[in-house]
Amino acid sequence: MEAKPLNFEVKVGIFVFLGILIMFIIVFSIGQLYILKPMYNVRFLFGFANGIEIGAPVRLAGVDVGDIEDIAVYYDSALQRTRVVLTAKIKNEARIEKNAVCRINTLGLLGEKYLEITPGTSTAGFVQNQEAMTGSDPVPMEEVTKTMKDLTENAKEVAATVKVIVDRIEKGQGTLGKLLSDDAMYNDMKSFVEDMKQRPWRLIGIERGEGTVGKLLSEDKIYNDLGDFVSDIKRHPWKLLIKERERREEKEKAVLPVQPGPHTNNFAR
Repeated sequence: MEAKPLNFEVKVGIFVFLGILIMFIIVFSIGQLYILKPMYNVRFLFGFANGIEIGAPVRLAGVDVGDIEDIAVYYDSALQRTRVVLTAKIKNEARIEKNAVCRINTLGLLGEKYLEITPGTSTAGFVQNQEAMTGSDPVPMEEVTKTMKDLTENAKEVAATVKVIVDRIEKGQGTLGKLLSDDAMYNDMKSFVEDMKQRPWRLIGIERGEGTVGKLLSEDKIYNDLGDFVSDIKRHPWKLLIKERERREEKEKAVLPVQPGPHTNNFAR
């Protein structure tokens, strides 16, 4: 008995079915959906979601291990503020440590948002199905822009200040400007170096504490006396006023004219 050939409707049906099957496989392969793979759910808590959307990838150590399945906003009565919970489906083979760091990152400067998980340590244990993790809130782009603007303004101010300093140095103003432009100071420094080369024992004398400079640099008593003097003036600043008043009174006495007395008149006669 001869087999009946397939009619046209059956052939069309098989062709459409194969086309739908192939399209189904392609779509799910490109989208990296994990319907047929064993998964477990993890909730990630944030104070700011930074525009992440459902379907955004979840990456563990830079590798895609799942995606965001649901996003919800709720009020945390314990913290007394609104929070965001991201529910993600994670592959069973991807184990997340409880002390792992979770943050919302961006692919490029203006790319799509995704959930990045930096692995922790196994000693802290692993997150189980339906458990929650607290993530690190991302910095809003507005704050980044404002910070960059402030840095730019500060850089402009620093550049303007540096320009003023360089202009003063070029004009020979200030200590550094005079040092670089004044030939007399250069010659003095050169003469000093030459003198030290010819008579190096002067430096040796300073190291031994000889002379005024040597004693000032080597004797602790002078340093301690100066320290005590400064501390005393800080505690009793009125002493400076008394010294100033005494000096002023002495100057006034020195310029006062001598009043004629009885002996002076007798001598004049």
